[in-house]
Amino acid sequence: MRETILLISEDQGDLGLFKEILGTDRFSINQISLAQDLGGKILESACPLILADYDLVRDKTDIFFELQKSRSKACLIFFGEKFEAEEAAQILQKGVYSIIPRSLLSERIHDAIVGGLENRKAFIEILGMMDELKDVNKRLEDEKSALRGKNQELSFINRLSREVSYDLNWDRILPRMMDTGLKEILDYSLFGILYRIGANWNLALHLTENGLRIEEDIFKSEVLSRIFDERGKITDDEITLQLISPEVEGDKSASYLFPYIRTFPLSLAGKRLGAVALVPREAGLSEMDKEELMAILSNLLSLSLKNAQEYHRLREATVTDSLTGIYNRKGLGDFLQKEFQRAKRYKKVLSFVMIDMNDFKSVNDSFGHQAGDYVLRELAGCLKALIRQSDIVARYGGDEFAILLPETESSEAEVLMRRVSHEIEGHFYEWGSQKIKIGMSYGISNTDELNEGDTEVELVQRADSLLYASKQS
Repeated sequence: MRETILLISEDQGDLGLFKEILGTDRFSINQISLAQDLGGKILESACPLILADYDLVRDKTDIFFELQKSRSKACLIFFGEKFEAEEAAQILQKGVYSIIPRSLLSERIHDAIVGGLENRKAFIEILGMMDELKDVNKRLEDEKSALRGKNQELSFINRLSREVSYDLNWDRILPRMMDTGLKEILDYSLFGILYRIGANWNLALHLTENGLRIEEDIFKSEVLSRIFDERGKITDDEITLQLISPEVEGDKSASYLFPYIRTFPLSLAGKRLGAVALVPREAGLSEMDKEELMAILSNLLSLSLKNAQEYHRLREATVTDSLTGIYNRKGLGDFLQKEFQRAKRYKKVLSFVMIDMNDFKSVNDSFGHQAGDYVLRELAGCLKALIRQSDIVARYGGDEFAILLPETESSEAEVLMRRVSHEIEGHFYEWGSQKIKIGMSYGISNTDELNEGDTEVELVQRADSLLYASKQS
């Protein structure tokens, strides 16, 4: 049976594009325009998934969100030319499943649609389960003693749904669950969530008993072996462990915990996102009577985690230079603002370096723009390799680069940049049979050189002026 997709676009070419990408065997695509009754058409079609040109409907998004709150349960996917990070975050928080730049439609739209339909299915299942719990509550209203546990669970799920369904900050996901009442509805000695944001895996654990001892590496291995079929997919040392009070001490004899560990997968569209790990308080209890609750909880967390991952991916795309892979000017600005405030608050020094490649135009003129792009990528890699891990290198624009050096005096920055300049100017970039050599100029500014009341703007301007003077000389 084919899934029906509602396409909202004024561009007739979009219909052909999506049919070409998705095929017509599994999906049937119906296109409407803004000239039609948008709300009525959406409800009339009852499509499980809506694709909308965000550049077209930007001023009419309230229609979608109001329909989502009331009668429409369709999965929303927006596509468009450009999305700002803050704008993307607001869209995701309102329940949009994914936002995809037009330039990446051919790569991402199929997976996004499959994942969105799975997302919708999981969401409807959650609503169905919650409705079922409400029906039970109504039927057994007089049996308060037997119903107390169900009421508690339903209240917890409702509160948790409001709190974490569109929470983009997963660094505090477990404390927020505890604040919502996790300990009141689950009797556990240990509760943990294994999840990934970007390339980083995290394992957040809460232990309810003082003096309970756990050996970190053993626990990681045990959780991993139960979550993934192939152990080679992720190793213990790739996980950051977050322990929530009480204090936990290492003990290699702590394996007595693990025969009773329960794991529940976090997944959407068949993709494993992580898992929930649980050690019941009663060590001999191998099966729990909370299967339905844990299924709902896992679905809620899966939806929230998917939104957090999508936001992280979009934010990374907005602060990363697509050519070189290092931070772009916006990404540098975020770090510069934070480091400048930190240096000011703790009375630390901060150095900033502006770099310009000498006569880079001749590379493009002599060898072509592809060679120029190659040289820029190589330069970015060289700069990144020559600085400390705590330093930030970014492409400022064109052939200009910048380096942020926290807790670095001007003299130390000068020593570093002389070494960097020596390495760059002594390096040959091989393009076919040609060897390209390029020099660089730089200007260094430091917070100690600024006047009272100056900001990071003056820090950048000073480095830029010194760079200009260097090039003139």
